[in-house]
Amino acid sequence: MSEDYTEDGPFPDQYIAKLDSDFNVVWETFAGGSDSEEVQVVWPIADGSVMTGGFTWSSDFLDANPNGGEGCLGTLMKINGSGGIEWAQIQGGDDIDRIFEVCPSNQGGWLAVGISESNSGPFMDNAGLADLWLMEFDNEGQLAYQELMGGSQNDTGNSIAMDYQTGRIFLAGTSYSFDGDLSDSQGQSDFWLLGLDSRSHNLSSMEMPAQMHYDLGSESLLWMSESTPSGEVTVFNSFGQVVLRQTAGWSTVSFQDIPSGHYVAVANSTGLSSSLRVFVP
Repeated sequence: MSEDYTEDGPFPDQYIAKLDSDFNVVWETFAGGSDSEEVQVVWPIADGSVMTGGFTWSSDFLDANPNGGEGCLGTLMKINGSGGIEWAQIQGGDDIDRIFEVCPSNQGGWLAVGISESNSGPFMDNAGLADLWLMEFDNEGQLAYQELMGGSQNDTGNSIAMDYQTGRIFLAGTSYSFDGDLSDSQGQSDFWLLGLDSRSHNLSSMEMPAQMHYDLGSESLLWMSESTPSGEVTVFNSFGQVVLRQTAGWSTVSFQDIPSGHYVAVANSTGLSSSLRVFVP
């Protein structure tokens, strides 16, 4: 949602609000600059905070715009459970770049997708008028990876999801291209669905056999390997939300406070990953 309630000019700001069950405002947050901003997506996190994605035209967006206002830049912003801005990151090139959707990754960071019309610097591989723009961020919002996909016309990414056990990424968007990554165009514009192997999974070459076991009696996740030390483990619910995270060196992680449902536990150790599907009755 975007409205202008601040004194930075007549243009809309990013506006995020939390409502209670009676639709009363619990808190509200504004983020903007001297030009226009929009929020495209809000993703709730289990600890009460939220992640937002959108874009800004302002050269002074939160006093953090590295591009000096040359064009439109994508924004990724984390807001804590009280409505305070924990951090905001701005990404893009010399033209119009926008983030439309985000989702958590199985590495503890975030994935984002949108559209880029830039064609200089890291965007020199732009294949045409506009490309689908895929990004991966760490948990602090630092850009770890980005990639452009498309053809000679306008191509955009509107939605993103991840299979937290396999690491496969799914993207949905729209394409007007008939070349480049899109040689099978059926007409003027096509629905575009992609399934990608995760970048981190490809780099690690292989996934460890499951080193974890869920014990129903103790309602706990157990690390089974005596030769391999346990790495950080992250537990995702069926919506892809992080419900539990334990630092490296654990042997037992209690699930007693987790509601009934299906979960995926992903542990990283010695550069490899191990995942386990868990059902909590």
